[in-house]
Amino acid sequence: QLQVKVSHLELYNGKARDLMSDNVANLDIKQNMAKNFYVKGLMECTVGNLDETLRIFDSSIERRKTACTDLNEHSSRSHSIFTISV
Repeated sequence: QLQVKVSHLELYNGKARDLMSDNVANLDIKQNMAKNFYVKGLMECTVGNLDETLRIFDSSIERRKTACTDLNEHSSRSHSIFTISV
């Protein structure tokens, strides 16, 4: 049986923030011995199906910071990374 986990983070100005957590603190971006990057303290949630995955994505994307600019009403200069791990 496979276990599927998801996480969602926002990167802005070199800082990482967990979009699945109510905690707004910046998280540390680390590199392990194999030279892979990870975010220390990033919440992962086990999901059982697509509907559950999409509900988590929809609720976490609402935490993403956006602001108005002259060109776009809901602009964001950040990057959002939604990870699905099997």
